[in-house]
Amino acid sequence: MNEDVRTSTRRGLHAVAEYVLAGPQFRDCGSIRLRVTPGGFSAATASHAHVERVELVSPSGRLPIDGATCAGLAAAAGVEASHLREVYPDGPDLGIDDVLAIDEGAAAEIVAAFERGDAALRSLVPEGSRFCGPNTSTSASPSARSTSGSRRAI
Repeated sequence: MNEDVRTSTRRGLHAVAEYVLAGPQFRDCGSIRLRVTPGGFSAATASHAHVERVELVSPSGRLPIDGATCAGLAAAAGVEASHLREVYPDGPDLGIDDVLAIDEGAAAEIVAAFERGDAALRSLVPEGSRFCGPNTSTSASPSARSTSGSRRAI
């Protein structure tokens, strides 16, 4: 598989994770935690949507991520897409209104890596402590934040 395809897919999934899942969750409860779910990932506390490989699954149905924008996906899920600049300076390399390019094979590789990581953590860490992404408190204070490399996975 072409590395550009993997990169485009990783960047697109990162944008969805931040703008559609973690951003709205942060506005609601102050947490940006994500968790691995069967076939994808979701916000740790919000239930407005989750990602399964190449689709955003929300109460309004299954929406293809490829060719969509985060603004459109969030609106379809009933939330407003939002950035997390006040939480940490880095973010997705894409904007909220950029068109996403997601490859099914690359997404399957990324999800499989999440699932392997989650399985490894299950053998070491209690259920309530496993998250993919940065660890923040509800106050999002600088001393409570960690922007370790795990955030870059999405």
